[in-house]
Amino acid sequence: MVVLDPAVQAQFSAGPGYLNTATVGLPPKMAVEDLRQSVAEWEAGQLDPASFDKAVERSVSAFARIVRTQSTSVGIVGQVSIVSGLVASCLPDGARVLCAEEDFTSVLFPFLADPRLDVRLVPLDRILDSIGADTDLVAVSAVQSADGRVLDLDRLADIAAETNTRTYVDITQAAGWLPLDVDRFDVTACAAYKWLCAARGSGFLTVSPSADWLVPKYAGWYSGEDPWQSIYGPPLDRKSTRLNSSHTDISRMPSSA
Repeated sequence: MVVLDPAVQAQFSAGPGYLNTATVGLPPKMAVEDLRQSVAEWEAGQLDPASFDKAVERSVSAFARIVRTQSTSVGIVGQVSIVSGLVASCLPDGARVLCAEEDFTSVLFPFLADPRLDVRLVPLDRILDSIGADTDLVAVSAVQSADGRVLDLDRLADIAAETNTRTYVDITQAAGWLPLDVDRFDVTACAAYKWLCAARGSGFLTVSPSADWLVPKYAGWYSGEDPWQSIYGPPLDRKSTRLNSSHTDISRMPSSA
């Protein structure tokens, strides 16, 4: 049995027996205090938007350590479906996408909604064996939110490398407890309000340096190399565009993007 450090335990106020982190993770006291302070400053008209930059940087750095990648490969997102939609939109017409038929709809719907794509749905227990040379992308969750089934991520990465198949993995139900090596996948997405104990509306994506097919189509003002100095007007420096798909920080997309 894993026993948490008492200092960590002291950060959580819920009574014994809370077992619903897979739906909503509990916030640590320090996060609640910071949130209350921000709301108070907002209410008083004293909120400094630039003050959030350091929190973003710390969060990105911490997430990078958890999923074993570099901070420059991590971006911030509001929800998984935004990343799913971005990935779908960057695929060529007629691309063949393989998905698990019982997967979470934030992974499935953006691909199913794109009439350009040829989406094939198979049971999760057959998805790895269904990857072939004719598969352009596999989009799947690392851990199923419905029943906790864990995908063999090592085998997925190996098969994808052998067949030259792009990979998109939702790690929402995995990040924070399952060891991950996200650089083995082209793109991953993670809603942070579960095992990472963050607030709803916060999340991350990672982009492998080799995923030069992903274009920062949703690049927002926070995508600039120095966001507060590049709010208005061109140019967009694609070589330094930070990982921001919408306010979806896509930090430093590959120069070919």
